Amino acid sequence: MVRVLLAVAHSSLRATLEECLMQGGEMSCDTAATPEELWRRLSQNTWDVLILDLRLPEQTKRATVHTLHKRYPDLPILVLSLNLAVPFGRWQEAGARGFLAKAKLST
Repeated sequence: MVRVLLAVAHSSLRATLEECLMQGGEMSCDTAATPEELWRRLSQNTWDVLILDLRLPEQTKRATVHTLHKRYPDLPILVLSLNLAVPFGRWQEAGARGFLAKAKLST
C-alpha cells in the first residue's frame, strides 16, 4: 500500500485528486488543507509521497520545498502549480522529484 499525503488548499481539487488516487485500491491517502495540517500529518505518520500544491496558503514556495526535503530527505515531493513559467529545475534544486501543471489535470 502506497501512503500519499495530499497537501492541497482547494477543496474540490483535493477531493478529485484523492478520489483518483484511491480508485485502484493500492494507495491510502490523507489530506492537508493548511500548512499547519501538512506539518502535523508529516510528523504523525510515514509517507511514501507528498503531493504539494504550491498555492497552499502562507508557506509553500521554493523555500518550503527545500525545508521539506531537508527534514524528510527520503520523501518524494511532487509539486502542483498553475505557474508554468518557472522551470522544473528550480523545484528540483529545492528537492522536488516531480512537477505537475494544474492545467494538465483538467485535460
